[in-house]
Amino acid sequence: MYTGDALGVRLPEVGVVRPATPPPEFHLEKANASIERIRSFDPAAVWLTHYGPQDAGSTPATVAEACTKSIEALMSWARWVKDARTVSRDLDEVAKRTEAAAREAMEGQLDDAAVDRMEQTTSYWMNTWGYMRYFDKQEAAT
Repeated sequence: MYTGDALGVRLPEVGVVRPATPPPEFHLEKANASIERIRSFDPAAVWLTHYGPQDAGSTPATVAEACTKSIEALMSWARWVKDARTVSRDLDEVAKRTEAAAREAMEGQLDDAAVDRMEQTTSYWMNTWGYMRYFDKQEAAT
């Protein structure tokens, strides 16, 4: 199954999943539901748009593991952005804090070249902006 951006970005040689959450219409619950729907089809393999099958590269995974890792990445980023928003609502500041959290938790084992490659495919700033708009809309609705 070709998953588009639903499972995020995973460079096979890097092995870390980073969500693809650009604005304007990122929606956390719908993103998670899409991943669960993919999982429910029980495909033999999933191919991420960025870049290739889930079972290739430095951290091969089953379809179920790939789905779980994608949800975990989405939820981690949500937590990091929420935490950063308690300090500032400035996108640049929140993106810097989110980057620091991601590097510490998920990307700390990667060399700078691998992080740079990830950044070229889905940037901290762009992903943070998607979450910021999502949280702003959630707050406006309540």
